[in-house]
Amino acid sequence: MTHPEILFLPNREAVRVPTGTPLLEAAQKAAVDLEAPCNGKGTCGKCRVQLVEGALPTPHHDELGHLSSAELASGVRLACRQEASGNSVVRLVSAGRGGERILCDGLLPAFELDPPVTKRLVVLPPATLEDNCDDLTRLERALGCELAGSVSLEFLRQLPHALRHSPAAFKEPAKACTESTNASRAGGWPVTVVFHGGRPIGIEPGDTRERCYGVAVDIGTTTVVAALIDLASGAELATASMVNPQKAHGLDVLSRIQRLKEEPAALDGLTALIRGGLDQLLGELCEEARVSRDDLYELVVAANATMTHLLLGIDPSAIGSSPYVPAFSGSVELPAAELGLLLARCARVYCLPAVSGYIGADIVAGLLASELESSDRPALLIDIGTNGEMVLGSAHGLTACSCAAGPALEGMNISCGMRAAQGAIERVELNAEVATRTIGDAPALGICGSGIIDAVAELVKVGAVLPSGRFDKSSAAGEAVSWRARLKNEGAGRFILAEAAADRGEVAVSQKDIRQVQLAKGAILSGILSLTAQLGIRPADIDRIYLAGAFGHRIRKESLGRLGMVPAECLDRAIPIGNSSKAGAIMALLSLKKRALAEQLARRVGYVELSCYPGYDRLFAEALAFPKERA
Repeated sequence: MTHPEILFLPNREAVRVPTGTPLLEAAQKAAVDLEAPCNGKGTCGKCRVQLVEGALPTPHHDELGHLSSAELASGVRLACRQEASGNSVVRLVSAGRGGERILCDGLLPAFELDPPVTKRLVVLPPATLEDNCDDLTRLERALGCELAGSVSLEFLRQLPHALRHSPAAFKEPAKACTESTNASRAGGWPVTVVFHGGRPIGIEPGDTRERCYGVAVDIGTTTVVAALIDLASGAELATASMVNPQKAHGLDVLSRIQRLKEEPAALDGLTALIRGGLDQLLGELCEEARVSRDDLYELVVAANATMTHLLLGIDPSAIGSSPYVPAFSGSVELPAAELGLLLARCARVYCLPAVSGYIGADIVAGLLASELESSDRPALLIDIGTNGEMVLGSAHGLTACSCAAGPALEGMNISCGMRAAQGAIERVELNAEVATRTIGDAPALGICGSGIIDAVAELVKVGAVLPSGRFDKSSAAGEAVSWRARLKNEGAGRFILAEAAADRGEVAVSQKDIRQVQLAKGAILSGILSLTAQLGIRPADIDRIYLAGAFGHRIRKESLGRLGMVPAECLDRAIPIGNSSKAGAIMALLSLKKRALAEQLARRVGYVELSCYPGYDRLFAEALAFPKERA
């Protein structure tokens, strides 16, 4: 069997693969940034490439539904539907590559600093023939406590080096007096002991108390955000983000789980991708803040259950099918070295606990940030991404559910959908004219989640879309306003948001796109109504709705109301709180009390499985309709 070479442009990444290998698989092997939301099923049409050199293959029948005749003639194909047959040069042409807009900030409530990681300076008298006890005993005397049995082998390895590579003499004996029981001995061995939860985990020569940092990480299915935190002051020194490097294997957790079911050996590769992405972000954080990796002592992770499993190298496949059981749901703490992360030698990683397979640690972190558990009146936390999770309750109890909102709200499963990147339509208004706004004010390449919500909401507002979700084709013949010319009646119908140009196709909303938004809307609304019924309250009793993540940050309340995505009686109580997963991770990094609260919340939150909830199918069907009243 021959192994042709495939060269991917523009980054000139080359890889040799056996003849017959799908180009998507070759791109994954070469670690090329090629998006594949459906993980190679041929249904999303996003993995577009252009064959620059090599034989131009006959289009696959799946490609005919996604690519225009002009694209096909220019050599554009879907990487998942074309195979390596000889040496080729392939250019990536997928929309929105690079320039992604990622939500990094979140509402952080006030709380008392009580970090698990602390440092203490002590000064040890040098060993002499008269006082030749072992180093650990000498350290115990200085600390005033016994350490035997509580220190690790790594700590013992660091101990003799730290003592004998301290400054030759302690220059500030008066200062030492406030820090050490041994301070009366000037000219001793100053060392800094690193504690984690009161247990010594590291020891360093000299006074390093001013260099004590940690990292809080939000690992989402689509994006990863990390923040560098000063553990002494609580200050956020730097933030870095990236698209989840596993995106080539699908943009939702079920696609990645399906990949593992088809190829169990892919687990190592998916784990390596997310760990490599974390390592890259750590490097960016340290460079921005001018901090050494050796001074990073803890990394706290908030992620959904599947991403936590993949980070730790644990197969999450059982989450993908009934009864949706994870391998574990509690918190995990381990040395950073076990994940191959280059931090301080004694650094630890703490993964926040989950509630269930679909109510992950990211939601537990969101509960910390929103403080639902301390609310006197019912409040609702909604976090909608490639899936939808929500928690309703108060100090009297919390109940959660996961709804199949689907990826439409992130611009996926939409005919012209794309991530929130440059060129994505993010805002739509229909009055006499059609007004759109794109990210970066660039020419329109597609439409992201907030854009498709806006577009459908505006079409409902002007009556171009009926409560049933179908286009009202008769509205195209109404009074002469410019938007009516954009409504095309061919086939099931479509509404053009941006006309085609020489270098790009038109951006339109199809009947199928409206159905995807309708399904997402129905899932969210029926989830809210199921939780209120479970708690025996009315939607009007909800005091606050916390909208977490990009869903709440970028989508207009007017659009939510026009679609009926949340109950009308509590729409005005909706509050965007940004990236609550990252905010909660910061709280767990800086407070032992908040970390303990997270453990309690994960155990206390009740879970409603909507697929088993009495009458849910009827409730979902009723929730699909758009409101009849025009805004």
